[in-house]
Amino acid sequence: MKKHIIFHPFLLALAPIFSLLYANIEEISFRETIVPSIVSVAATIIIYFGLKLVLKSQIKAGLMASLIVLLFFSYGRAYTQISEAKLLGVIVGRNGYLLFFAAILLLSLRWLKKTDRKLSDFSRAINAFAASWLVLVLVQIGYADLNQHLVKSQVSNMVSPETGDLDTSSDSGQPGRKPDIYYLIFDRYSGTPALADFMDFDNSEFMNYLENTGFYVASDSRSNYTTSQQSISSSLSFLYHKGKNSNTVFYEMLSDYRVWRFLKSRGYSFYHFGSWWARIKENRFADYNFPYDTALSRSRPASRYLADNLLVGTPQTSFTLLLLKTTVFAAASDYEPEAKADKYQRKPKVAENKPKPKADKYSGLRTALLEKFDELGKIPQDGKPKFVFAHMLIPHEPYLFNEFGEPLSPSEGGKIREEENYVNYIKFANKKIRKLIEEIIANSERPPVIIVQADEGYTPTRRFQKEGNKKNRSLWSERSGDDLKLHLSILNAYYLPGFDKSKLYKSVSPVNSFRLVFNHYFGTEYPLLKDKTFLYDSKRKKWAAIGDEAK
Repeated sequence: MKKHIIFHPFLLALAPIFSLLYANIEEISFRETIVPSIVSVAATIIIYFGLKLVLKSQIKAGLMASLIVLLFFSYGRAYTQISEAKLLGVIVGRNGYLLFFAAILLLSLRWLKKTDRKLSDFSRAINAFAASWLVLVLVQIGYADLNQHLVKSQVSNMVSPETGDLDTSSDSGQPGRKPDIYYLIFDRYSGTPALADFMDFDNSEFMNYLENTGFYVASDSRSNYTTSQQSISSSLSFLYHKGKNSNTVFYEMLSDYRVWRFLKSRGYSFYHFGSWWARIKENRFADYNFPYDTALSRSRPASRYLADNLLVGTPQTSFTLLLLKTTVFAAASDYEPEAKADKYQRKPKVAENKPKPKADKYSGLRTALLEKFDELGKIPQDGKPKFVFAHMLIPHEPYLFNEFGEPLSPSEGGKIREEENYVNYIKFANKKIRKLIEEIIANSERPPVIIVQADEGYTPTRRFQKEGNKKNRSLWSERSGDDLKLHLSILNAYYLPGFDKSKLYKSVSPVNSFRLVFNHYFGTEYPLLKDKTFLYDSKRKKWAAIGDEAK
């Protein structure tokens, strides 16, 4: 009789990982699965051989190991579905049903140990199932990866200095050394009129500061698109998107875009300050990438890294975190570790009779954000012009600080209305932006160009999450007029030394920012585009510009 080979536990240790990769293929690279795959297979090998010693059968050990693997990788998904389930008004979900999973494992182990049934045919069927699952998902990943490579090639051709209207450059703009250019994006910072109308918040003091410093504030500016990937990729290539609503294209254009290519060809250094959003954390074309992950872990001892970072559901978009949320480690998703406060949490000074704040799952995010502000204000002056791109996830949630700069823990923030948290975070952001602007100007050898801009405005995240899939927050065409107006209104201010401000106007939008800058400082002749906001019509499969009703 042909010897039966057991391989299904090891294939099942890989299949869920690659299935998750395929489900997020536009946002996650294949290399991010390497370490989780090695760990998963190694753990499965240990489990399998341990069970083989206990059960005295490789077939039984294989089946039990496969059951453990499947339950391990399905727990998080089950938790997500029933964690808030109620019976007679009582929540019966949460992590109490860990006991249910444990019971299944113990009963299965007991049955396998006592049964005399021949299980080889069943094991072969599991082999076939596991192999089919893994092969299918790998084929899908391969096809998607090929499509991504084609998209990268198309995007590279589209943004290349040798194509399109980039050839209009004559470098006949301002003589002498070109200015450093800072493009600072403050995510979800709504414009002053919308804040006054819908948040009852008067932000005119900060706008007056910007104007008195020399900025032109485009008070009626609107975002060209409703999401970060659409909006930022559009402004960085100073064009409107055409064709499909493809995140693959948008994500590639967040790395490979016309602005950096244009400036790089003119001798500029490229500084990239990313955020916890995976698609913008680093840029492979940059001369310098802010070490976000290093800053993120700075406040946590290595012994607490797993608990503080991977198990508690911090908003870092990483494959490892996403994977752990599908597993039994989802049981730790409500855990808030207690550790020593880091140096940033001790600012401002805490009164002696007031207990020092405890570290929580956002400690690393606070450290990274503050370190990024600090480094942005200290860009080295080496005699070479610089292009500095910074994506600042503030006042975007999570709300890390209150208006006084004191750490706001998740539990504290959850007791406050989201709108109040947002306004307080803007007040804190204003102080940091003001300090940053003063540092940039003071530390620059010659007056720099500074664009302070939002990619989109406020999004009522808590309410949208409660609404679930009935009204996905990306489907802005289905949102109320007030939601849309607040979301589309954005902060947009320009510090342009030597620029004739009469050429600017209150409704100028991000798509025209670098057309204005390049025309003045480099002598290009880019025509200004009509300022529009586009929504994607999912039924008609096309982009549609909205009218003045969203103003």
